[in-house]
Amino acid sequence: MQGRFEEAKKVQQRALQLNPEMAEAYAGLGLIWLKQAESSQSEKDYESALVAYRQAIALKPDLKEAL
Repeated sequence: MQGRFEEAKKVQQRALQLNPEMAEAYAGLGLIWLKQAESSQSEKDYESALVAYRQAIALKPDLKEAL
């Protein structure tokens, strides 16, 4: 399962390399980190999810995927 999380994160990170202002990609990263955290119970993964969601909201406050 860990490999799938890593692959999914790479896709979102690539999207952010192409467009650093893409709030949807940050929301996608947030979801990936959250799912990984639910699996691992890692506080660091939960914190990473929160950081990604906050960035998404900062870029696009009405983005429902990040609320």
